[in-house]
Amino acid sequence: MKFLLSFCFLFPLAVFGQWTTNPGTPLRVCPTNSNQYGPWIFPDGSSGQYIFWVDDRGDASYPSDMKLFAQHLDQNGNRLFPDSGKLVVDHPTLKTADYSISRDGQGKFWIGWGLTTASRMDSMVMQKFDNNTLNPIWPKTKTIARINSSDFNVLYLTSLQILPIADSAILMYMVTWLGGSTVKFVNRISATGTIRYGNGKSFTGYNQNYGPSTALTNPDGTLLLIQRNGNGSGTGVNAWKFDKNLTLNWGPKSLAPAPGLGYAFEVVPDGANGFVMAYVRVGGDILATRVDSSGNFKWTPEQRIICDYSSSQDGPDLERVGNYLYCVWKDNRPPASNSDIYMQKLDLMGNRLWNPDGRRVIRLNSYIPTPRLFADANGNLIVGSHHSSIGFVAQKVMPDSTLGWPGYGLLIASGNTLVPNYGSFGFGQGANGNIFVAWQGFQSPRIFVAGFADNGTLLTDVQDQLSYKKELQLYPNPAWGSVQLEGIDLATETDVFIFDATGKQVFRQKILQESSTQLNFALPGGYYRVKAGNKTLPLVIE
Repeated sequence: MKFLLSFCFLFPLAVFGQWTTNPGTPLRVCPTNSNQYGPWIFPDGSSGQYIFWVDDRGDASYPSDMKLFAQHLDQNGNRLFPDSGKLVVDHPTLKTADYSISRDGQGKFWIGWGLTTASRMDSMVMQKFDNNTLNPIWPKTKTIARINSSDFNVLYLTSLQILPIADSAILMYMVTWLGGSTVKFVNRISATGTIRYGNGKSFTGYNQNYGPSTALTNPDGTLLLIQRNGNGSGTGVNAWKFDKNLTLNWGPKSLAPAPGLGYAFEVVPDGANGFVMAYVRVGGDILATRVDSSGNFKWTPEQRIICDYSSSQDGPDLERVGNYLYCVWKDNRPPASNSDIYMQKLDLMGNRLWNPDGRRVIRLNSYIPTPRLFADANGNLIVGSHHSSIGFVAQKVMPDSTLGWPGYGLLIASGNTLVPNYGSFGFGQGANGNIFVAWQGFQSPRIFVAGFADNGTLLTDVQDQLSYKKELQLYPNPAWGSVQLEGIDLATETDVFIFDATGKQVFRQKILQESSTQLNFALPGGYYRVKAGNKTLPLVIE
């Protein structure tokens, strides 16, 4: 097979990923010139990450007619799927705003998405995917719920949530009727895709489900649902518990007495089949309450203060680490010209363990920051937030309230265009302890990813520290079974890799402290890339 040498230059040089230490150029998960939305990130069980997103590839009719893609990154930021991503779901009426992903105990991915034949979602479907190949497991995609032609009073479906439990999954979604009445529906789907209750089971009645909800599953298969009663300031929030057959055990239980919610709330399991809820009370204070598995308040008083400083608090996020709770929020108290990020630690009885007014963990002076918490493998907390003038930052907070990194912490991405679209980012951790974050850009709808080490430095390719005395060269090129690699001056031994046009590694050879080496291979004709250290060169094999 013959290729013109010039053919290789039709391919972009940046075929592979690899981390960057420049916050101004974070690694794009997918380099295609398309709009990308709604990232999800999951560790692969080793030191890499799976990242999912929806994409208007070839179709600009957002928010419908989207495609769902995935990328698998190794610990060095190399893309293990094609650079453009692996196409996971290709449906002509996929709605990006209504897709959900969860992962079960076997590592399998449960993915559900909405379909539309008009401007609103009229059906929901689901498929289960292999944890390595991301290929579908069920022979056919399963329909979760569908608006029948006779359902003239149903406007649309929305807000799908998937909660794997044992070898099945609980599904939750909303149905909106003509006139705006909304009802929460629940269903269960087996490991083989069998739906238990047809189009679903309604249990909360009309006009109770306008705001966001949170659902938790317990090891015994029971379900906890925490749901706002309305969509404005001063509304209440209720809780229900259901057994594994989705029969009501108790509820609704009112959780937030008057004056009610300011708006935001977060819920985490308490480790004893109950839950803890942190919420903003009308007026700006942040409170918390704990409910046990029988639906009883666990604390006295029932509502415990997280922060009632005479400033305005909002946007809480909550994490439980062992027998402790951590809450982070944005706060406009002086000296903040807009908002800084504060944090508090509580025990499981609701007692504040740090300064009663909280610990300032990031000084941002930022407009509407959206802090998020992530607990690392060592029990430390990573706080991430966008900064309206600096960029996307993160800080490590130890259990004793001391900060792990100097200043505002780690700058992940700089400038307004690269910061996350408010809270649209998520963390994951590799088996080697490194932490990864994926996010959707604010002014440019692209998906980015970065990795950082425990010491608060951005990850680089493991070979980035290698030095070269002269330019790396390959000859002959095109090659016929061997190639000479020149320009190497290594401090230690390293590996040389050859990748094919899809990004698959097809050759590896260890080299020592030499200025040149010969690579001998038996590869079919085609387009390849040779990688040595942080240098990558095109290669054509005839």
